[in-house]
Amino acid sequence: MKHTLYIIAAAALLLTGCSKADDNGDLGGNWQLTPEVYFSVYTDMAQWRDVTKGEKYMSHFQQRGDSIILTLTDGTPGMYLNDGSNDTPVTDAALMPANIPVPQGFAYKVKSLTTSELILSAEGNEYVLRKY
Repeated sequence: MKHTLYIIAAAALLLTGCSKADDNGDLGGNWQLTPEVYFSVYTDMAQWRDVTKGEKYMSHFQQRGDSIILTLTDGTPGMYLNDGSNDTPVTDAALMPANIPVPQGFAYKVKSLTTSELILSAEGNEYVLRKY
């Protein structure tokens, strides 16, 4: 009887532990561009991060057709540098990890998406990321 109660309690905790589920399909999760640069997608948030610099660039996102649209909290196109003290909107590609361009309208085109590979294009360049 004790074991049954433990199982029921554990199942209840697991089922109520998350208020939002990630329903982004193959796009959801963590992607690696280079050994230092990563792209993550979870629920409605996207993040570029550079592990050598310790920088994170965050935004909300929407997937529309073959595009990923990055937006600020108020819904306008953009990304923030999340530096721990304040959020600074990013407009210059030189600030981004690996000089990834800040695309026009903050939209990346999804050229290909599988369970193990994501190819994004922006400003005439393609970026091949692997799932990790």
